[in-house]
Amino acid sequence: MSAMISLALESDAGQAADTGSAVHMAARAFHTGCKGDVSASLEVMRRSLPKFPLADLGAAEQQFRCYAKDPRNKEAEIILCEAEHKIEVAPTIWVQGTLDQVRQERGGLVVDDIKTGGAYEGADMLPYHAAQLSAYMLMASDLLGERVRRCRIIRTKDYLKARPGPVFWEASWDYDSACRILEQVVAEVIRMRSNQVRITPSAEQCKYCPAGSLQNCIRRA
Repeated sequence: MSAMISLALESDAGQAADTGSAVHMAARAFHTGCKGDVSASLEVMRRSLPKFPLADLGAAEQQFRCYAKDPRNKEAEIILCEAEHKIEVAPTIWVQGTLDQVRQERGGLVVDDIKTGGAYEGADMLPYHAAQLSAYMLMASDLLGERVRRCRIIRTKDYLKARPGPVFWEASWDYDSACRILEQVVAEVIRMRSNQVRITPSAEQCKYCPAGSLQNCIRRA
């Protein structure tokens, strides 16, 4: 976890991440203090600009206005909103994060994670963020004392397409499957702690690897 926090603090998040943070701020205000008032929610977002100075506020406002008009969001029963939590998934192995939303729907609790951009389409975002979403399911269940049954990505960029996309992308796994996914994360942490080097080159893997190059990775192995 310390390694991941370090990477996050040292990375240049850029305009896309700041724009996403602005949308999250407006959505949080919409569901909490502003109680569905779009103008007031946007004002909260604008006042918070020092927290995300690189944000494209025009794009953020456009996405949020579409989000706020969607009946699935306007009429949602929000149980948790921007809730921070931390759980121990195995002895001495913890995950922590902020849950965008947990909603009460027919059939049980649902974790919703708002994604504002990215190159991936919704169907591809689900496996890419599977570990994160699974961790959120366990965290929300721990917070609420009740199993979260489903999780989704709300891809607000879909609102802006010429032919709007689904926006709500439902994951195929349940709580038990989320536990299995987190078991793989635990296994990876154990390997890292025991200095086992796995050579699995890819654009994403090599981007963050401290070895610096594939050849260095091979030498270490």
